Amino acid sequence: MTDITVTSPATTVQVIVGSGPQGPAGADGADGAGATLGISNTNSVKIDSGSVANDEYARFTANGLESRSVSEVLSDIGGQAALTFGKSSGNSIKSEAALDTNDFLRVGTTHVVGRTNAEVLSDIGGQAADAELTAIAGLTSAADKGIQFTGSGSAAVYDLTAAGKALLDDADAAAQRTTLGVTNAGSYTGHIETGAVKEFTLDPAVVTARTITAVFIQSGNQSGSAGGTGTIILKVKPSGGSNATIGTVSVSNSSGAPGSLANTSIAANARLFLDCTANSSMTDVIFSVEYTE
Repeated sequence: MTDITVTSPATTVQVIVGSGPQGPAGADGADGAGATLGISNTNSVKIDSGSVANDEYARFTANGLESRSVSEVLSDIGGQAALTFGKSSGNSIKSEAALDTNDFLRVGTTHVVGRTNAEVLSDIGGQAADAELTAIAGLTSAADKGIQFTGSGSAAVYDLTAAGKALLDDADAAAQRTTLGVTNAGSYTGHIETGAVKEFTLDPAVVTARTITAVFIQSGNQSGSAGGTGTIILKVKPSGGSNATIGTVSVSNSSGAPGSLANTSIAANARLFLDCTANSSMTDVIFSVEYTE
């Protein structure tokens, strides 16, 4: 008979092992050298199992101790075997780095990583909360409605008519004038006191495309005094292109219009100029070049 001390609760129990002469039968009818067998306080404990193996665990039964394997102990206590970590189905997950309160979890290389609000927004290409976007989101959409901001962080819809939409889809002012049926007319006018064989720039770079509709050049003063004669050519040089003649005028105090006009469509950024090619002491040269857009 061997004494075994059980630490919780603190007590000493006697376990009957081996064989040999035994004393009188115990209270349960088994040999026990007069000992009382059982699992009550001060009782001697006996093995109550037909199968006992090394490295197994002992569990109390109603009469003594039985042997329990590792798997049986796990089942007894509702436990499970060692966890398998990873991203595969059925595995447990763990963090690859420290986590903070309110972090979101994202699957990492082998396990999971914590992501802040800003990091999640960046990960998914999201847009942070914005007062203007919230204002637009609160509007009720409908056909033929436009959106406008009515203040900081506030928006409203307005009626968008067919005429309004026809203007909105025009590429530029010229297209809008066409939509409205409006012709924008203008002219280049000036006075050259003394003519010379040279170029006189009217517009170094036309802002918008236009069409030349009339050319008038004359020498002499308003009272009809002779101002000499010469030849002046109205020319255009497209951006990146070569000079082209629009009209040629034989200048005197009695004539001023070219016989015909050509190359009258002027593209934006073109240079428009007068080229004085022949001069007989022209003075008081006046000119007017009219156009529409």
